[in-house]
Amino acid sequence: MSEPPPLPPFWAERVRRNRDVAIPRLFDRLVEHAVVDNFRPDHERQGLWFTDSDLFKWMEAAAYAGDVQELETTVEVVLAAQHADGYLNTNFGRDGQLPRWHDLTWSHELYCAGHFVHAAVARARVQGRTDLLDAAERLADCIARDLPGGVRDHHPAIESALVELYRATQHARHLDLAIDLADRVPWRDWDRLQGHAVCALYFATGLTDLALETGDEERIAAVRRWHADLLATSVYITGGVGGRWVAEAIGARYEMPQARSYTETCAAVAAIHWHHRMHALTAEPEAMRWLLRTLHNAFLAGVSDEGDEWFYAIPHATTCETEEHPWIGDHLPAAIAGPLPLRRSPWRDVTCCPTNATRLLAALPHLDLPLAEPDPDSPAHWVRAHHRVESLGGKVALVREPFVYCFEGLDQPHGVHVLDAAVDTSTPVLPATVDGIAVAASRVRGATLRSTALYDPTTAATPTDLLAIPFHAFANRGPSPMTVWVHQAD
Repeated sequence: MSEPPPLPPFWAERVRRNRDVAIPRLFDRLVEHAVVDNFRPDHERQGLWFTDSDLFKWMEAAAYAGDVQELETTVEVVLAAQHADGYLNTNFGRDGQLPRWHDLTWSHELYCAGHFVHAAVARARVQGRTDLLDAAERLADCIARDLPGGVRDHHPAIESALVELYRATQHARHLDLAIDLADRVPWRDWDRLQGHAVCALYFATGLTDLALETGDEERIAAVRRWHADLLATSVYITGGVGGRWVAEAIGARYEMPQARSYTETCAAVAAIHWHHRMHALTAEPEAMRWLLRTLHNAFLAGVSDEGDEWFYAIPHATTCETEEHPWIGDHLPAAIAGPLPLRRSPWRDVTCCPTNATRLLAALPHLDLPLAEPDPDSPAHWVRAHHRVESLGGKVALVREPFVYCFEGLDQPHGVHVLDAAVDTSTPVLPATVDGIAVAASRVRGATLRSTALYDPTTAATPTDLLAIPFHAFANRGPSPMTVWVHQAD
């Protein structure tokens, strides 16, 4: 297969770390947690019911990365687990397990199948190997033949995967199945994307793929409408999506809390895929601008500098104070995304974000994106938020495209808390350097605010210099308070 063009050094180093550090270490952790052994017929299944998808995403990453020794043995184990009729899932259909297709509201069967198809397509495109692709076709045919009519998986991923399978094989039945599954969702009634952010963005990606392949005007109009609404009302300045912890949802228009932003790393991956498709569909610069904004900020913040720890939910502000929950509390959110304060972790039983991040980074050399080396001389500018975004009145954020900046406590003068920081936007933004951070920092003139009371306070401002670093780099040098948005000095 032909070699992809070289990446600029900023991204080449991250792709290298992903290949040399993240992919092997993540595989070891998947093995340790029995995700691979689940595919062996004599093994009693362990873990959550959707962990097959984690291994499939790792396989996609390994296929894109190339020369991953563990991939070949893993392919053998997975292919051996496929049923004679094409079905492939370790949690359903075996003796003592729940039956196939019994409850697609939660089973994630089609979601897992979608990630297997993506891995198969990646292996065929990059490595020229069709073993997984043949298995993916058998799985798709099993779904088309045996899935009960009218039911749908409530965690999309299969729709876009089937379109990719059609593109790889030119077998129209896979496109027909993608259309059938997408049309089981009442998307024609929606004026905007709502609910679980990752699910919504995956579905929008799949419907955009269908719009690209079919030219159907109704699909084109729907994804255009949803994309415009998202950019106008529900995307964080970093490109993150998902303002509500309840149901990991997009939330209502302008519902974008900062310290309690959910903005899951998986949602950033999904948004990047959708922006990419929307740019292919419309050629509008805004789609590419938001793709690059999301890639350099919301997504990249999800991965540690070392490459082997990941955020699940990503805050846009934090006091970095530990929170206890001694009563009836937040067990499920804490178990998935926490504990608070949020931090990157080498493992969570819900392993969707680490595997998603590795597959996207591994695929970067094979994507047609205008990636460039960061330019320290690019102009910086201050941005204000819409007046309906709660808590951001009178605040500003610093942007030096494509990077959004944040203020981390450890970079500020002694005694300055970043949540008390105010900036003078009339003064120049000067470039600065911070050890260990590849992108130029920014030094600004500002003040620290002090107030005497919770209500009707007397507020004083003490002049000081403040230092801002790229958002993706926060929380890599130990715990520290952080905020993207700061007060604007009078």
